[in-house]
Parts: sequence; C-alpha cells; structure tokens
Amino acid sequence: MAATAEWTGVIVVGPFELDCRLFSAFGRAKPLPIRFLHKNCHTVLEEVQPEKSEEEKPREKLPGVQVREQFFCPKCQKPLRADEIGQGIETTSGIVEISEADIAALRFEPKKQLTAELILADDPTIEAIGVGRRLYVLPKPAAVDVYANIYYLLRESKRFGFISPLVIKGKPNVAILRPLTIPSVIFGVERRVLVLDILNDTDCLKDPAGIPDYPAFLPDLNLAILARPLAEAQEINKKLNPERCINPKRLRLKEIIRRAIERSFKR
Repeated sequence: MAATAEWTGVIVVGPFELDCRLFSAFGRAKPLPIRFLHKNCHTVLEEVQPEKSEEEKPREKLPGVQVREQFFCPKCQKPLRADEIGQGIETTSGIVEISEADIAALRFEPKKQLTAELILADDPTIEAIGVGRRLYVLPKPAAVDVYANIYYLLRESKRFGFISPLVIKGKPNVAILRPLTIPSVIFGVERRVLVLDILNDTDCLKDPAGIPDYPAFLPDLNLAILARPLAEAQEINKKLNPERCINPKRLRLKEIIRRAIERSFKR
C-alpha cells in the first residue's frame, strides 16, 4: 500500500524554504495471528457448523445445554477430535505449530518488583523510536530518600533505567526510567521528578527508505552556503514558551474565553 502524505507544503528554517510532504513514521506492526490447525497436516482450521441436508429435521435444543461448533479439516475432509487440534502462528513461510507452554508464555502478569537496567541516556535508539506515553514515578512517604538517590544517580551519571516488560492492565510495555527537571516556567516552581517513558514499538517504526520521497543520498556539508546561517543560528538563545505547546485549538479557545471575560468587565 502506497504511503499517503498527511500534509503538503513549505517549511521555512532560517533562510531555507523546504518544499515537502509529511508522512507518518509509525504504522501497525504486522500481526502474528494464532490460529487453530490440524496437527497431522498443519492445515489452518475454521470453526464451522456442518450444513444440514434438506431432509434433516431441525432438532430441538435442550435447555441449559451449550452446543459447540466442530472443527473440520478441509484437506483431510473429516471432522476432528479435540486431541487432533493444535495451535500455530501464521508466517510468510507457512504456519508454525506452537505448544501449550508457548501459549502460556504469551500471557504477561504484572510484577510487584521491576529491575531497571542502566543504559546510556544519549542512546540514539531511544530518540529514533520515540516516546508514546509518560508516567510520573512518585514515592511513598517512607521512600523519599531512596527516590532522591535514584534521581541523582541517574542525573549525575547521565544514565537511564531500561525496564521490560512493564505490564499495565495486562499489556506488556517497554519503558525507560529517567530523571526529569520541569522548569519553573511551566508550573511556576521547578519540579524534580522521576518519570517512566513508555517507548513506541520498534516493529511499528516505518523504514523511511520505503517511502518514495526519501532522499537516498544527501550531499556533503557545504560550509560556503551554511557559514552565515550557522553563525546566525548559534546567536539565537530563545527558549520555548510552554504555552506554545498547548494544542492550538485549546489555546485559541482559552484566548476566546479571555477576551469574552474582558468584554464582560467593560459592560
């Protein structure tokens, strides 16, 4: 399926105007469906009701009795007993049979203790994969000293804690534990806190080379062209106003409310 651009236009950066299109960097990971199969011939099964002949009279269902559908192997042309039915995962090379132990291993139970593996904070893999969700890690009252020790350990060593799996509501996640300093410009007071950033699924990250607009070759750095723009950019010390990170529609609504309140005071 061809990639569809979500926006087309021009982005201006310094003296440069980039005519471009925007494409989603993430998609859905290819599903690995678990299917029922006939153990003898590895044929994928569908649960179907046998067709009734015209002469067959409808039978009355007994109250309180559940009628189960029966599996039928289209290759062997016969109905199957329960002990003849297995499970497998469909792959590009065919179906792979899996055991009950394999099925059990796919169930993730939440744990009350997790170990964070220390990794470099500036690992480019983290930036490439990106964060899908952020959780605050807050200590119980008796654990504040330990909380502070972990915060400073990670901050001063420039390390993150890698955790996998983190099971929340039955769903396994991959996360990094990191120290975060929220500047006073956001809440009026600086906040120092540990956060768990749940990473995006690497299998969902699209290879940009698979999108037609991807430039397979980038020219080398040309200082003759970039010397002045680089110097001008390095002189800029502007910081981001957190108000500008609010959803634009919500920001506009807040402005409309502010003006409406001002008008009401003038009446």
